[in-house]
Amino acid sequence: MQISRLFSKHSTTLFFLIAGLGFTISTLVYLRGDDIVSNINQLVRNKIPAYDNLRLLNNQLSEQERYLYEFYATQDESVFDKGFKTANLLARNLVENLEDNTFTHEARELVNLQLMMITNAADNLHTALADDAQQWDTAREELLVISEARRNALPALLRLQQNVQREIYQKSLQANTNVQSVRYLVIAYSFAIAILIFIFARAINAYFNASNQRERLAMFPHRTPNPIITLDRHNQIVFSNPAYQRLTDKLGMSDATIWRQISEQLSKQQALAESSAQGFRRFEVSLAGYALECELHWLSVQQEWDLHLTDITARKQAEKRLTYQATHHPDSGLFNEYQLQARLQTLFEEQQNSSLVLIQLRQHAQLLSSMGSQSTKQLCSELGIGFSQLTSKIAPPNSDVFHLGDHTFAIIFPTTLTPDGLTSVIQQLFSYVEQYPRIQSHQLEIDAGVVNQTSLTAPDDMMRYAHMALERAAASDVA
Repeated sequence: MQISRLFSKHSTTLFFLIAGLGFTISTLVYLRGDDIVSNINQLVRNKIPAYDNLRLLNNQLSEQERYLYEFYATQDESVFDKGFKTANLLARNLVENLEDNTFTHEARELVNLQLMMITNAADNLHTALADDAQQWDTAREELLVISEARRNALPALLRLQQNVQREIYQKSLQANTNVQSVRYLVIAYSFAIAILIFIFARAINAYFNASNQRERLAMFPHRTPNPIITLDRHNQIVFSNPAYQRLTDKLGMSDATIWRQISEQLSKQQALAESSAQGFRRFEVSLAGYALECELHWLSVQQEWDLHLTDITARKQAEKRLTYQATHHPDSGLFNEYQLQARLQTLFEEQQNSSLVLIQLRQHAQLLSSMGSQSTKQLCSELGIGFSQLTSKIAPPNSDVFHLGDHTFAIIFPTTLTPDGLTSVIQQLFSYVEQYPRIQSHQLEIDAGVVNQTSLTAPDDMMRYAHMALERAAASDVA
C-alpha cells in the first residue's frame, strides 16, 4: 500500500527523472562520439599522412644523396636526370604539400634552404663532371656540401616526425578514452535503467495488488456470508448487504422488527464504542430463537457506523452442551462431583449451615458380575433419579442430589437438620431402596454417611468427614 501511494504520487517525477537521465546520457554519448569521429578524421586525413610524408621526405633526401654519389661514380646522365631530379622534385612537392600545422615556418624555411643548397650543389657537381677536364676536386667538395645539407635538414625532420607521432598517440589515446567513457556511460545508464525498471516493476506490481485488494475490500460486504448494516449518525440504515436480507428471510421477521430489537441496546453500545480505545464494541442479541453476535465499528472518515452480525446459535448450543457435560453426570443427568464442590464452596462462603449425606449402593460389585457394567450403570442412574424425586418431596427447599461415581450419591440440605429430621429422611431413603424390586435375587441395600457443617471450616473437611461416616456405616453393616 505504501509503495502504491508513493508510485501514484511520484510517478510523474519518476518519468521526468528517467527522461532527463536518458537525455543527459544521450547527449554525453553524442558529444563523446562526435569527439571520437573528429579525432579519427584528423588522424586519417592529416596526422597519419603527414607522418608518412615526413618519413618519405627524409627518404627522398637520402635518395638524392645516393643518386648524386652514383652519378659521381658512373657519370651516367640518366642517373642524374631521372633519379636525382625526380627525387628532388618529389621532395619539393612534399615540402609544399605539408600543412602549416605540421610544418612550422622555421622548419619549412630550413628544409627549403637545404633543398636549395642540395640543388645548387648538384648542378655544380653536374657541371664539374660534364667538363672535359672533369674537376674531381670540385665534385668532391660539392658532394660534401650535399651531405652536410642533408645532415642539417635531418634533425628538423626528425623533430617534426616525433611531434606528429606524439600527436597521433595523443589523438588515439583521446579516442580510446572517449570510447571507454562512452562504454562506462552506457553501462551506467543500463544499470540505472535496470534499477529504475525494477523500481517501476515493483511499484506497478504493488499498484495492481493494491487495486485488486481495494476491489476485494469493496466487494467484501457483498460477498461475506455475515450480515452487515451501515448506519448514519442518526441510526438510519444507509446500506445493508445481501446476507442481511437472507437473515431476515431466515428469521421470518421484518426489517422493522429486527431493527427494533437490536436498537434497544444500540445507543448504549455506541456510547461505549466511542469512549473505548479500540473504537468498536461486541454485544449479543437473541432474535426468534437465534443468537446473534453484533460487532459495532465507528468509521470516523465516513462518519458512519458499521454493524456486523454473526449467527452464533450453533456456538451457543455447543457451549450449553459442554457446560451440561461438565456439570452433569453422563448417565443420570444429575449434578456431578464438580457441581458438588462448587455448591459446598458457595455455602461455606455464605456461612450457611448445611448437612451432607453420602449414599453408596452396597451390592455394586455383585451386580457388576451378574448384570454387566451397562445394566448396572442404568440401575444406578434410575436409583439416582429416584433419590432426586424423593428428596424434592421430603427434604427442605433447594436440596440437591449429586451423582458422584457409578454407585455413589450425595445429598446437600442447605440447612442443618435436627437429629429427628435427619433420621426421618435417611429412613425414607432406606425404605425407597428396600421397596425396589429384587434384581436377580439381590435385594438392593445402601449405606449412608451424614455430616453437618457445624464447626467445619472448609468444603474438603466436610467431604472427608462424610466419607469417614460412610465407611463406618458400611463397616457396621458388614459386621
